[in-house]
Amino acid sequence: FSILITFATTLTITFKKRIEETMPISTVCIILIIFLAGLLDNLKIGAILVQILTIIQLIFILITILKKNGIKEILGRILTPGLLIYTVLFIVNVIINKGRIFEDYDEFNHWAVIIKNMFIYNTYGTNPETIVRFNEYPPFTAIFQYLFLVVQKVYREDTVIIAQNVLYLSIIIPITKNIKWNKSSLKILTAIPLIVFMPMLLYKNFFLNILVDGILGIMFAYTIYSAYKDDSKIFKSLKILSGEIMLCLTKTSGLGLAVLSLIIILVKILIDRKKDKTEFKSNIKSLIVVCIITAVITSMWYIKVNNSEKRWDFSKYVETQENQKSSSEILKNFVTAVFMRQDITTKKLTVFSVTVLLIGLQIYSIKKIKNKSFNYYAIQLLISIPIYLISLAITYMTIFEKMEGSMLTCFDRYTSTILLATLCFNAFALFDIKTKFSIE
Repeated sequence: FSILITFATTLTITFKKRIEETMPISTVCIILIIFLAGLLDNLKIGAILVQILTIIQLIFILITILKKNGIKEILGRILTPGLLIYTVLFIVNVIINKGRIFEDYDEFNHWAVIIKNMFIYNTYGTNPETIVRFNEYPPFTAIFQYLFLVVQKVYREDTVIIAQNVLYLSIIIPITKNIKWNKSSLKILTAIPLIVFMPMLLYKNFFLNILVDGILGIMFAYTIYSAYKDDSKIFKSLKILSGEIMLCLTKTSGLGLAVLSLIIILVKILIDRKKDKTEFKSNIKSLIVVCIITAVITSMWYIKVNNSEKRWDFSKYVETQENQKSSSEILKNFVTAVFMRQDITTKKLTVFSVTVLLIGLQIYSIKKIKNKSFNYYAIQLLISIPIYLISLAITYMTIFEKMEGSMLTCFDRYTSTILLATLCFNAFALFDIKTKFSIE
């Protein structure tokens, strides 16, 4: 907890932003330090470096407090209602998940296996000594969980689950950035249930396991929201960059969402190019920088993967004669499932019916917010749903084994990613507009 708050506080002081806004960026910074160390097959060095940097930053923060107006800055930007919400939910998360163990099949198949191997062998699943089957899966969430284990100095399954939930809190907490210590602090009573129950609408066990499909949707929503909200050029670019890195390093499907988000942002920049040519050039340059940095960091991972032994090769499943014969059957099953399979929201709604509800929510949001920029991103998110579903159908027909493809394995989990992203984006925007207070 102290590591997360310290890194976020340093960014808060540096950029003069509230701590809720800097939390996702600081989380990505922490993970990237360990990620780079892991590329050198020494994760522990990265964790130690993070702890050393925490001490250095604490000294920096102390010096800042001792300066004139330093205390006022701490009170105004750091000791916020958002930090209180974060702390309360952090503590509740620890209490509720104390002693919890892994239960989901896919946790034992990969997500729990990778983190245990990282803790034991001090390296990624790409190391030949590990027993990780899907060793090409990116390690973003696992790195965050690894840090918690290193700090605790013992492997515990409940610690891993707690860490996963803290990661979610660190990404969603900007939703509270406009709540202040006045009458509007009553908004805390709205923010807490929103943060807790929103992901559970589509993933009932969201806080009880370490699967990443739900949090991937939150990451996508955060990235789009960061592009939508006006902010200083550098800070806005850092938020978008953080979102892109999260998507690319969390799961292979996150790469597609990252590309989709970049296309959405690029089209918006092109649409606005006539308003201010200088601003247009600046936005294009910023986006190019974001793309380059994201591409470099992501490439580092896949270079690491390509230089190691693959234990599960996607290529052997692609374009096989057996898969080609079953593609039409899989497609038919997929389309039927979208309209008829009641897997969504505790098996009561179909993907189609949830999409209709989200369209209604989007229409309400557009009328409530009355902002052209929001209208654009809202419409693009709705367009993203069929794009995502088509991509998922192609994946079932090509990447998955015949049996898994025909059964539409994990259909509810995979489809709910984009549905939760759309819901979360609206929550970000609506909660923001309803708590519009100036920041001191």
